[in-house]
Amino acid sequence: MPRKYLQHATLSTAFALHDAGHVTSSQTPHFHTLSGVLVCRFEVQSESQKLLVLMDFPEQPTTPAGPTVVLKELASALGIQPNVIVDVKRATTDLLVRVTSEGFTTLVPDFVQLAKYDARGVAVTAKAPADNALDVDIQSRFFAPRGGVNEDPVTGSAHCAFGPYWAPLLEKTTIKAQQFTPVRGGYITLDLVAAGPGRVLLKGEGVIVLRGQLSSSP
Repeated sequence: MPRKYLQHATLSTAFALHDAGHVTSSQTPHFHTLSGVLVCRFEVQSESQKLLVLMDFPEQPTTPAGPTVVLKELASALGIQPNVIVDVKRATTDLLVRVTSEGFTTLVPDFVQLAKYDARGVAVTAKAPADNALDVDIQSRFFAPRGGVNEDPVTGSAHCAFGPYWAPLLEKTTIKAQQFTPVRGGYITLDLVAAGPGRVLLKGEGVIVLRGQLSSSP
C-alpha cells in the first residue's frame, strides 16, 4: 500500500545521497511524494561532528478523543492496565495515547484490536525515565495495523503531534525523542522554534549499514 508520509525513508535517502557524494551539506534535496514535496537540509553537530538531516513539517494539533474511545477497551488493545493511561487525544491522523513511564515498558499490543480504531495509527508516548543514559525526554511506539503496518520503527509524522503536545508539559521547545520497536527504533530531536510558528523541525541521524552495486541487463 502506498504511504503518504515516509519521513524516516526520506531522511535515510537524503543521508545516503550525501554519503555517496550526490549532494553536499549546503544543498537542499527535494523529494516528490504522495503528500507533496519534502525538503531536507543538513546540519553538522558542533560537538560530535555527526551529520544530521533536518525536515520541516506542520504541527499536528491534538483534541480530546471523545466518548468513542473507551479507556478499558484501549488498555486491553495495548495490553496494559487502564490506570497507566494518563491521557488520550486525537491528532490529525492518529490516536495519541500518553501512558506512565512504568506502563510504557509493559505494552503488549493486540494488533487485531488496534486495527478497529478509526485512525491511521495509535501513537503511544510516555515521559522518559529521568535517569536514562541517552538523556531523552520522551519515548514512543507507533502501531498502524489498520493500514497494514503492525508497528513502525520511526514515525516522523507522529512526532509532529508529540512536539506541541509535550512542549508545555516539559516546558521545553527542544525535545529529544526515542521511538522503540522490539527489533529497532530511532532518535529524533524536535525543535519547535527554529521552523517558525505552527511548525516542527525534525532532526535525525543516518547510519550506513550496507554498500553494494546493482547491475541490470542492457
